[in-house]
Amino acid sequence: IAGAGNLNVSTQFLVDRDGTIYRLMPETTMGRHVIGLNHAAIGVENVGGTPETPLTQAQVEANIWLVRYLKSRYDIQYVIGHHEYTNFEDHELWLEKDAGY
Repeated sequence: IAGAGNLNVSTQFLVDRDGTIYRLMPETTMGRHVIGLNHAAIGVENVGGTPETPLTQAQVEANIWLVRYLKSRYDIQYVIGHHEYTNFEDHELWLEKDAGY
């Protein structure tokens, strides 16, 4: 992360291994968690989620609850994972002003 610049990452929600959901910032505040889509995204990060520490069942259930909650409040059209953001590079939602990022 340090190689990407002096700014750090930020996200609206964090889901812990036991399924606890933490709101780190309001959904209406732009975070820095997904290249090109920060201005239009609500970020949800999970503790773990790697081959060594896969998501727990509690995290999966918490994520389902959180997506349903957010969908009830906002007109959410897409739910994507980190590895899918590049699929939006030619999409109307894409906005990245730093070509080197």
